[in-house]
Amino acid sequence: TLHNDYADFPAAVKYYKYATVVDPTFSKGYIGKANIETKTGQCKESDADARHAISLFPIDKTYYFFRYINATDCFGDQKLIESVAREYKRIFNQNILDDLKKEIKK
Repeated sequence: TLHNDYADFPAAVKYYKYATVVDPTFSKGYIGKANIETKTGQCKESDADARHAISLFPIDKTYYFFRYINATDCFGDQKLIESVAREYKRIFNQNILDDLKKEIKK
């Protein structure tokens, strides 16, 4: 991703925003922007962009993983954590924590 290559968070956010203006259905632009927002402590903005990415492409499990980790690490909000886990269970009929552990082992 852009921020990993350049470590320039403001520039990365600028380009992710631009990507979503050029193509408002580009879910990866929103999740990329959400990732930068988390790294800069913008928890609410990050969650909003992650939710938007999910609304555009609801079958990408990594978006839910991101949101779950963000709820845990950025917010520390147990209700949000449980809400994301329930949503994941409803969509995929699987436990998000189990799937996240499997993903980490890859």
